[in-house]
Amino acid sequence: MKNIMILTMVLCLFLCCGHIVDAKNLTFGQLPMPQYNITTTPGPAGLTGLYAMSVGFVNSVFVPFTDVTDILLDMLDATGNGILANAIKLLTLNLIYTVCMGFGVLFIVLVVLGGFFMCCCRSCWGNCGGEYVQSLARAESKWRAFMTAALTIFSILMIVPCVFVFLTNDWLGVITKTAPDTLKLSLDNLLVYADNVPRQINYTTGEFSQVNNTIISQLDSIDTTLGIPIRDRFRVMAKPTITQLNFVDEVLNTTVTAGNESKALVNTLKNGSSSLQAELGTVTTNIKADLGSDTNCNAVAACQLLVAEVDSDLQLNTNIDNINVTDLDAVINDLAEFDAQAEIVHINDELDDIPQIVANDSGNVTQDMTQELKDIELELKSMSEAISPKMLDNLHDGVRDFQSTIDTVYTDYVSEYEWWRSIVCLVAAGVIMLICVFYLLGILMGHRSYNPHPEERGKTSNAGGKLLMIGAGLSLISAWVFMMVVMAMFTVGGHAERYGCQAVRTPYEGFEFADKVLEKQNFEIKLYDVVTSCEEDQALFLTLSLDKTYDLEEIAKNITRDVQNSTGKLKDMTINLTSIEVYNTKTEQDLNDMKATGVENMDLLKIGRDAESGLNSVDLVAYSQKLKDAATAVNSCTPPTCTNATATAAKLNGFADDIDAIESSRKEPMSQQVTDLNARLTIIVNRTTNINATVDETKRVLSEFDAAIQDVGPVQVSEQLQVMGDDMEQTVDTYLVWSMKQIRDNIGACRSVYDLVYSQWVTTGCTEFVNTLGGLWFSLGWCLFFIMPSAIFALKLAKFYVRGETVGSDG
Repeated sequence: MKNIMILTMVLCLFLCCGHIVDAKNLTFGQLPMPQYNITTTPGPAGLTGLYAMSVGFVNSVFVPFTDVTDILLDMLDATGNGILANAIKLLTLNLIYTVCMGFGVLFIVLVVLGGFFMCCCRSCWGNCGGEYVQSLARAESKWRAFMTAALTIFSILMIVPCVFVFLTNDWLGVITKTAPDTLKLSLDNLLVYADNVPRQINYTTGEFSQVNNTIISQLDSIDTTLGIPIRDRFRVMAKPTITQLNFVDEVLNTTVTAGNESKALVNTLKNGSSSLQAELGTVTTNIKADLGSDTNCNAVAACQLLVAEVDSDLQLNTNIDNINVTDLDAVINDLAEFDAQAEIVHINDELDDIPQIVANDSGNVTQDMTQELKDIELELKSMSEAISPKMLDNLHDGVRDFQSTIDTVYTDYVSEYEWWRSIVCLVAAGVIMLICVFYLLGILMGHRSYNPHPEERGKTSNAGGKLLMIGAGLSLISAWVFMMVVMAMFTVGGHAERYGCQAVRTPYEGFEFADKVLEKQNFEIKLYDVVTSCEEDQALFLTLSLDKTYDLEEIAKNITRDVQNSTGKLKDMTINLTSIEVYNTKTEQDLNDMKATGVENMDLLKIGRDAESGLNSVDLVAYSQKLKDAATAVNSCTPPTCTNATATAAKLNGFADDIDAIESSRKEPMSQQVTDLNARLTIIVNRTTNINATVDETKRVLSEFDAAIQDVGPVQVSEQLQVMGDDMEQTVDTYLVWSMKQIRDNIGACRSVYDLVYSQWVTTGCTEFVNTLGGLWFSLGWCLFFIMPSAIFALKLAKFYVRGETVGSDG
């Protein structure tokens, strides 16, 4: 008990020592759980109903345990005649048990006397069961059928419990062999539980060390734990500024990119225009050469006109070659000089200096708090090391000695007597089974060759009658012995079930009785409370009712008060942020330069219009159609006006194919390039339309953010310090809840002891051994209930089968 009190005080001191930990970033793990050795032994199938009947019979015979507790308490205090008087009270209270024992004694006496007289009559006068004479009317009556049916039913009713005797006897042998190892294993699990309790305490202590190390690490790196949250608060404030700068960056990047792509497209168009004109010149020359002197072409007006107009139809104007991108190039160069991303990096760099500023301004406070935490950890460690392992060593020695005692008792006593018990039960079941076999075989043989005339009965019928008489004789010889065995087992098993097993099961009346006895010895721990607490898986703190001695709520209040005093120093700190500057004169000048480009007044879309008009100055699709129309006209010309017009038409169609090829390979790609050029120029115009307003808005947000850092910054820092202090206080509350939960609910939670030790002993001793013993004596008693009526019916029925004489009336 003293060791338990020391353990509890250490737990409470540990609880008192928890101060600050970041609840948001630190979680507490689960206590180490023991690894138990669990084995299960399957129970006998089909015997639960038999056990229930035996228990029900015991409950009807013996009064409840609560009815005898007062007498037992008086008996413990009494001496001499007082003990005898209380014993008489117990017998009087258990009157039904006394009557049962009296009935058993009477049964033994009557069976012995009955067997004695039967043997004497048979040996001396040859008149056992009366003379073997029978009237014909008696032989032909219904009595034989009645007694046959009754004896058959009684025999079957004895065979059923006889089978139960074999089963329970076999299962009792299994239990006896496995019980020592099972009980020793349960004791090993008790040691596992006992060894795990210090590990749980050490784990809890280790959790505090982890908390302590985390707190000290956070204080040592306050630039991270406090400075970064403050910096992040300013980053939230900087979001509008960063968003505006990103917008400016997107405008500039889009404009510059579109401008560079526009210049590249203009150069591509100029090169394409030269190549297109060259190819058109080649076609023009070929048309003049091939068709100018062609008589068929000259004979057709359409063909003549086509050759005459070929120079004007296939000649590009000079708009594309005269496109000027000098102004566009100047705008691109001016806009590219402002680096918005560099401004964003500058702002982030300035904000990233905040953690170091915090570290420089909070050095003294963090040093004081760090030293306080180290002192607490040293005090806790010294108290934790003061727990002596002697209690566990003594428990180990005691358990090992008890396990050795179990082995000794089993080896020296139980194993030897178990053999005799098994033999006795087997002999009893075998004799009863043999009696039933004699009865059923006698009925079968007698019925098979039955003759109502006694003197005419055959050997089979006579043998059947003899078997019935032998069975009855065995019943008289063995019944009184079996009754003595049943009385002994019923006395032991009945008392064990009613006043042992039921007393240690719910509602644990036996432990309430034990507490009354131990209370007189000034024993403070209540066994009833221990068992019920373990059944509910309560921790040692509540199992041993230590909550009545230690007020954890008061301890928690004291801790909270101390922590609030410590966090007050943190909340009162001041951080100087005047060195942070996000908007300077260089940034302002760069923004002003963007307004001086004059891009808002430029007609940049004229570049696209010039390119489009230059390309559209030649309509190749229309000219190709003119060639095809001329070919059709020539082909329609007949001699003598035209000769071989088909060849001329083929030339015209060939030139049309050349023009179509130039359209698809040269002009169509250039048309797409003109479309792309217009799209890029439109982007530039759209992005730069309100460039001056964008610059002014950017200057405004930068100026306001820079002012906010100096004006609102100190307030934000103070609020963050308040939040950090409040988080520490909230963390302490969280840690206190966790720590008290370990003490109240987890450390030494003993449901495993209840299940693997207490319940295992109750299961082995009661559910397995006492219940099986109950099934054994109940089955034997069941057999004895029918054995004497069966013997009487067997003797009466034997007259119907044994050879004898016929008389006028039965003798």
